[in-house]
Order: sequence, then C-alpha cells, then structure tokens
Amino acid sequence: AVEAVVSTQSTGMWYRNEFIITLLLDFGLQLIFGILAVAYKTEKTYDFIGAVTHIACSCVGVLLNVSEEKSINIAKAIQALCVSAWAAKLGIFLLKRVIKSGGDKRFDDAVGNPLRLLFYWFLQGCWVYLNITPSLFMWQTNKSSIQFVSIIGWVIYLFGLV
Repeated sequence: AVEAVVSTQSTGMWYRNEFIITLLLDFGLQLIFGILAVAYKTEKTYDFIGAVTHIACSCVGVLLNVSEEKSINIAKAIQALCVSAWAAKLGIFLLKRVIKSGGDKRFDDAVGNPLRLLFYWFLQGCWVYLNITPSLFMWQTNKSSIQFVSIIGWVIYLFGLV
C-alpha cells in the first residue's frame, strides 16, 4: 500500500490517489463548516460534522478502490460499515448532547475568536484523517478474502461499540 502511495505521487497522478483525495475531502469539509461556524458564531455542529466527515471519507475511500484490479470485497465493505456505524453513533450522541445542553463549553473561548475556532476545525480534520488512514491502507490491498487480523479487529470493534 505504501508503494502505491509513493508510485502514484511520483507519476503526478494525485487525483487517483485515495490518500490525497480523502485528505482534500476531509480538510475541505472542515474548512467549509469551520467558516460557517465562524460566520454564525456557533460550535453546535462541530462534533456532528466530524462524524459526517468520517462517513464521507469512508465512503469515498472504499469507492475509490473499485476498479478492474481492485474490487470491493466483503472485508472492505465490512470495514467501511464499521467506520460509518461508529461515526454515526458518536455523531448522533454528541449532537443530542450539545442540543440538550445548549452548547459545548470546550468552545466558550473560541466562539468569539475566529482563528481559534478555525484551529479547532483544523484539529478535527487531523483527527479524522488519522482515524481513517488505517482503513485507507486496508482498502488499497488486493486481497479478496477476509483476513484473520481483520476478524480480530472487528471483534475488538464490536466490544468497543457496545
């Protein structure tokens, strides 16, 4: 997978590299919603947009690997569903919490400071990308069967999800 990243970058075909495309999607969404948050002086959608960004990067990351050489197999689909289910659960929980409480105290000092608020959105972009990167490596593999290590990871995931 690392060789694919290096070879794609060296040929100048950045638009075909899943790592770069998901990075641009991730930080693009953070920038758009960060600017909206600054304009409306709110932090209420911060965590929910983090979850939406996870889901968007997951969908794009797995779909970018559909081609003649790399097809979506059950393992890649399960991985994408795991990432999306976790992000949806977390995002909905945090959105309900911020609606119920009326705001997020973590951002009290940042809502009036546009650069500080945008920095929080930048940090969220880093968090999303660091979380999605292992899945990007998995989706880039050409293995067509479920690997034992994937099963172990999904079992651990299920324990953490519930």
